[in-house]
Amino acid sequence: DVDECSNAGVCESGCEDTIGSFVCTCADGYQLSEDQVHCEDIHECEVFNGGCSHTCVEEEGGYYCSCPYDHRLNQTDSRTCYDIDECQLDIDDCEDHCNNTIGAFECFCDENRHVVDGDLSKCTEMRYCAQCQQRTAQRSRLYCCPDGFVLSEDGFSCENVDECSNAGVCESGCEDTIGSFVCTCADGYQLSEDQVHCEDIHECEVFNGGCSHICVEEKGGYYCSCPYDHRLNQTDSRTCYDIDECQLNIDGCEDRCNNTIGAFECFCDENRYVVDGDPSKCTGR
Repeated sequence: DVDECSNAGVCESGCEDTIGSFVCTCADGYQLSEDQVHCEDIHECEVFNGGCSHTCVEEEGGYYCSCPYDHRLNQTDSRTCYDIDECQLDIDDCEDHCNNTIGAFECFCDENRHVVDGDLSKCTEMRYCAQCQQRTAQRSRLYCCPDGFVLSEDGFSCENVDECSNAGVCESGCEDTIGSFVCTCADGYQLSEDQVHCEDIHECEVFNGGCSHICVEEKGGYYCSCPYDHRLNQTDSRTCYDIDECQLNIDGCEDRCNNTIGAFECFCDENRYVVDGDPSKCTGR
């Protein structure tokens, strides 16, 4: 047997001698190119987003997972991101109370206190006031209601205002709450920072939308797609499967065909030879 690996340059990276032949090998993070000699970087982020729950970042010979600013990377698996609790970390800036939410937090005031000038982090006592848009004189004092309330007919107590009755208060849907309101969005959209307008949800940024290969964003949704040599599984519409070019008879091989992942190989029958370096053509000379 000839040890082809003893010839310098037979493989770009590693070489493994076999009986009657040899096989080129590559370092971790690389795979053999089509010529089976050179190595090319593996694009891990293209398959199931590299296993990252949020952002997958390619780098030479590997990749790593990253998280949004309001999340942290799980050091146990280095793939999933978890929400930080701004309330527990005391970075919320709430004057009274803090409620942690996914990717954010909410401030709210104690009972009998209300928000100051629309700033949810600031609270003040419900007090008598000298000047107020809604006010009344009771027991020689002026009473006023916090934002989101108006004085009732008794001139003393406050009642909730239905802000949703005002046209245009929200871009899409509106849900009235006690003392305030919440804007809502249609499926495939989420509230923007102003909490009034709606913006498209970028589903592909989280776990690649659940797609095994390619995730394609579109207005109000997304869909999964596959490379040219794969087909989309119609059962889940998310995973891709390799097509068998040999079985479908689209290989162009003159003698024999061997299906591989994402491609195929041609080879000649015994006692026949490749023509001009083209594995799909064989001759009996």
